[in-house]
Amino acid sequence: MHNALQGNTHRFYIYEKLILLSALLIFYCSSDDDEPNCDCGIVEDYGWTYENGEELYLLDIRNGCTNQIYTIQVTYNIFSSYNSTGDRLCKISVIRLD
Repeated sequence: MHNALQGNTHRFYIYEKLILLSALLIFYCSSDDDEPNCDCGIVEDYGWTYENGEELYLLDIRNGCTNQIYTIQVTYNIFSSYNSTGDRLCKISVIRLD
């Protein structure tokens, strides 16, 4: 009888750990990743213009939070990396020049 109780206790301990692990996994999977990043967006269009003899590189970005499209000025290096429509761009507040 004593061995049967030990077996049940051990089985209960394993189930308890599985439930805890499952709860942690569910919590981890439902974290902030599903929420839109307001500092990210999708390149909708791109172009360049001249102002005062200087070339300006522009990207039209659809904001991930507001879904609004706005134009930002970026360096040539950023422009050459993200000048395709549909590209995802993040850290907009850091890379924009305007």
